[in-house]
Amino acid sequence: KRQVNSSPAFKVSKDGLALPQYDVEMKGTSWASSVKPTYAWEFRNATAMNTVYDLIHGLSATPIGGANSTTSGMVFDGTDDSLDIADSGDFNFLQKDFTIDTFIKPDTGTSMTSNQTLFAKHARTNNNNYTLRLVGANSNVGFIINDAGTITEIYGGNANGGSNLQVAVSYQKKEQKLRQKENNDKDAHTNMT
Repeated sequence: KRQVNSSPAFKVSKDGLALPQYDVEMKGTSWASSVKPTYAWEFRNATAMNTVYDLIHGLSATPIGGANSTTSGMVFDGTDDSLDIADSGDFNFLQKDFTIDTFIKPDTGTSMTSNQTLFAKHARTNNNNYTLRLVGANSNVGFIINDAGTITEIYGGNANGGSNLQVAVSYQKKEQKLRQKENNDKDAHTNMT
């Protein structure tokens, strides 16, 4: 257990991870083979521009360019703000089952008309990287993979400015299926070998 403001920040439950202060428990019967989170950052603790450590292993997420943790979550200006997450071999997962699950609330206005990266892992070369992003004027949610020069792209629904959006991307190696869901109701999928 980790403590936040003298109360438990999280606890590992029988079926997953619980965040008692928000009355939330993540547990799974999802489409990924692993249902317990590998990493989980709590960005709603108003830590301003200080480094936030993941609740499972303590991996650091350092705000860059003015990114700011508030009681509503991490806030970005849509221009140059980002989080630098410490490297881990766990993020080199393109050839095994994985799930990336994130909650976002895009801003309204002109920032919604350009490409915005939500989550990315980039190697020192242009190969072996992946990006979850909002693409173009329609703000389509897309996941782009460059695995040793082979590009795989998947696009789902649109993100609406000012609205909460859950985006999950999952890959099942056995079925060679890459899937993307937004708010548990839109489903895009493609083959990936």
